Amino acid sequence: MRGWILTSAATTVATAIAIAVNLATDGRHHPWAWIATVVLTALGGALSEWQRRRDVRKAEARTPPSDPRPTAPHVIQTVVAGEGASVQQAAGDINNSTSP
Repeated sequence: MRGWILTSAATTVATAIAIAVNLATDGRHHPWAWIATVVLTALGGALSEWQRRRDVRKAEARTPPSDPRPTAPHVIQTVVAGEGASVQQAAGDINNSTSP
C-alpha cells in the first residue's frame, strides 16, 4: 500500500523540481526559485534513498535461507592419451558419506 504513496511523492517532487528550475532560469532574478530547486532536489534524493532501502529489505526478506548441508566435492581429471586423444574422468565423493 505504501509503495504507491512513495512513488507518487517522488513523482510530485520531480515535477516540482522541473518547475523550480524553469522559474530559476527564466532570465529574471528569482533567488527563492534556486532555493526551492536545492531543497526539492535534496528531498528527491531522500525519497529515492528511502525507496532503495525499502526495496533492499524486501529482497532480503524474500531470499531463501542457504542450505546448511555440505556439498560433496567434485573432482574433474583430464589426461592426454597417445596420439593427442583426451580422456576425461569426473568423480564425486568416493565413500558417499553423509554423516558429519
